Amino acid sequence: MLLLLLLIPLFSLAQLTKIMGVVKDAHSKEPIPFANVYFKNTTIGVSAGFDGEFSLEVDIPSDTLVASSLGFHNDYKRIKKGSFQKLEYFLEPSEFSLNEVEIFAESDPMVILFNKIINHKEENNPKEYEFLEYRLYNKVQVDANNVNDRFQKNRLLKKFQVVFNYIDTSTVNGKAYLPLFLTETVSRVYRRASPSSTREVILGSQMSGFENESLSQFMGGLYQEVNVYDNYISIFDKNFISPISNNGRSTYDYIILDTTMMGSKSCFHLMFKPKRKQELTFVGELWIHDTTFAVARVDMKAAVDANINYINDIAMSLEYDLVEDKWVLSKDKIVLDLNIIENTMKVPGFYTSRTSYYSDFKFNQQPADSIFSSPVHVLLTDRVDQKDESYWSQNRDVPLTRNQQGIYEMVDSVKSIPLFRTYVDVMYMLTSGYLKWEKFEFGPTYKTISYNTIEGFRMRLGGRTSNDFSTRLMLHGYAAYGFRDEQIKGGGGFLYMIKKNPYRKVGADFKYDLEQLGQRSTSFSEDNFLTSIFRRSPNDKQSLVEGYKLFYDHEWFNGFNTKLTFNQRKMYPVGGATFEIKDGDGYAEVAAIKTSEISVKVRFAYQERFLMGEFERVSLGTKYPIFELNATYGIPGLFASNQEYFRMIFQTKQWFNVGSIGWSKYVIEGGKLWGTVPYPLLEVAPGNQTLISDQYAYNLMNYYEFINDEYVSIFYTHHFDGLFFNHIPLLRKLKWREVIHAKGIIGNISEANAEFSVFPSYSYSLTRPYYEMGVGIENIFKIARVDFIWRMNHFDHPNAQKFGIFFALEFSF
Repeated sequence: MLLLLLLIPLFSLAQLTKIMGVVKDAHSKEPIPFANVYFKNTTIGVSAGFDGEFSLEVDIPSDTLVASSLGFHNDYKRIKKGSFQKLEYFLEPSEFSLNEVEIFAESDPMVILFNKIINHKEENNPKEYEFLEYRLYNKVQVDANNVNDRFQKNRLLKKFQVVFNYIDTSTVNGKAYLPLFLTETVSRVYRRASPSSTREVILGSQMSGFENESLSQFMGGLYQEVNVYDNYISIFDKNFISPISNNGRSTYDYIILDTTMMGSKSCFHLMFKPKRKQELTFVGELWIHDTTFAVARVDMKAAVDANINYINDIAMSLEYDLVEDKWVLSKDKIVLDLNIIENTMKVPGFYTSRTSYYSDFKFNQQPADSIFSSPVHVLLTDRVDQKDESYWSQNRDVPLTRNQQGIYEMVDSVKSIPLFRTYVDVMYMLTSGYLKWEKFEFGPTYKTISYNTIEGFRMRLGGRTSNDFSTRLMLHGYAAYGFRDEQIKGGGGFLYMIKKNPYRKVGADFKYDLEQLGQRSTSFSEDNFLTSIFRRSPNDKQSLVEGYKLFYDHEWFNGFNTKLTFNQRKMYPVGGATFEIKDGDGYAEVAAIKTSEISVKVRFAYQERFLMGEFERVSLGTKYPIFELNATYGIPGLFASNQEYFRMIFQTKQWFNVGSIGWSKYVIEGGKLWGTVPYPLLEVAPGNQTLISDQYAYNLMNYYEFINDEYVSIFYTHHFDGLFFNHIPLLRKLKWREVIHAKGIIGNISEANAEFSVFPSYSYSLTRPYYEMGVGIENIFKIARVDFIWRMNHFDHPNAQKFGIFFALEFSF
């Protein structure tokens, strides 16, 4: 009895039997579509697809798997329980005679059924409720795949051999994989139809290797939603055409296989496949309820010829159920196979899977006012990441497999290996630019050595405090030395997080260093070693800036914040340049331009999502336009300031999918300055004198080439995502993508500002529009891109460059 008690936990970790196979004609060797594959003496089974292929992942009560199809003899295979196996069936044709039967239909039954599905979409779509509340159990897993013998014997991994005890095999494409990361989340979700709003309250969260409440927000259910009722299903910013899109019949071929029971529901069983190749489509199966014509279940994979960057496979399964006569999503699972090499079984890649279970639905019951009045979309309960195992045993909707249970123990074991920490630190340095050492981080490393015409070779050392020092306060600073001008420069400051969600932060910075005035904050800084190497012309237009800045940033609710800043600066000319200001009938040279200004920035991004770290956060975007308004007042006489002005800049930008032909983004900006000021304080059009393409600057425009006191500009980029290149075999294999972009600006300068200071000889006013157009070729990661850019209006001055080839580094999906 004691022995049996000890063995009970082992029996509870049921081993799944995983099977992949194909059913073929024994004579022609052609695949047999829609063959039935089932376990003998059971109702457990699947239908083979159009290509005769099938997969199963079950805890089986039988050891014999049968393949059958009308007109063929059955074939039987013995199954080894609890393991992965690949099977190939060859069915012998059977001959028998039937009396002739003629059947006539007034119209195609599939057309009738499809039209009923579309006509009932609105009432069956689970989103269409005034109020909806439900419980969500969410599980996300990341695995390394293609973990073959050669990979396991790599000498760099000898110290990590313990992890290979957890290798498993996927039924998506038969690749061996090693679980690396697992997270579980339990939450309650509240939805409101008008005004449209969603809130998620996370009750419990645990992650292998992490204890981070901020990361818990991202692991809930709101950031990975898929709805088959949408005409387009967005995955990795790609618009896949849904199998029940309103225009589905122009995209897919459908076949009615049979009627079958899904639990207590009678359903039509359909299969679908794309009509054309190389489109963002799926192949799979649908089960349609025969009374309401709602989707009861859909299993689908991305079409094999859909060229989707570094995604080799996409498989998803969604199950819907009737609760109180209303259709709701009860379970969904999404699996992605990520690899830089297409359809390889040798090069290691990654699986990432998300499984969600939805239960305890409440319809049209208005929740407490505090739910939707919350300023954030995701709320965390107290001690959300500190739940014990008894909590998870009671709140998991499905038990973990043996390998999933082992991930937590495995990660803890690996973290104790010193070599693992070294790997982590190296990866952190490559992605963040900082080298971590206990409570301090050195960097940015890419700014350590650089070159410019004023300083010559420049050395810089600096860093910031790490999260081990504090998760509220971050100190930062640096010192730099130019070997040509022989001057020491530097800066420093602090950032303090008052609150993190919604965030409230305060900070201060001091700076005494060279600066390229008019350069966008998104551009590569001048002390980046890349800008030193990849430069199309010397940059001798910098100024020496001395000053400090104080700011307070207040987020009122997710997507809406205001930032208040006080900035005091002194700008000195360097490199032989001078500042000359009008003095009576002539001009007098001044040693420095001094300003004290206060500014207010307002930013609104409806339904914007973020991944929050301790001090920084990354926007996950929004499908709606983002608006920014920045108003600045220069205060005369304050701290020796000798300038008075008022500046206002408005900007709107948006990212959006364009059906199935790619995606676009635009930025529209306008600005005006009231007051009479020297040219460095006017609106300097953002130029670029490097060979690195800057999406928010004019790449064939020099610094200080155009100066105005009012302007309007527009930036537009469209990524076709292989719309044309996918049809060219070599370019498809290389996974190159097409990009087009256009930029334009028009401006003006008042007579008072044009005469107030002496402009550089290379500066002009925009008396007519300036615009650039370009085409680009980008790689699968959209990190590296080559742009061919034309300057359409070169203003006929000698410094104008009409054409250029640039390298783009966007670091984005």
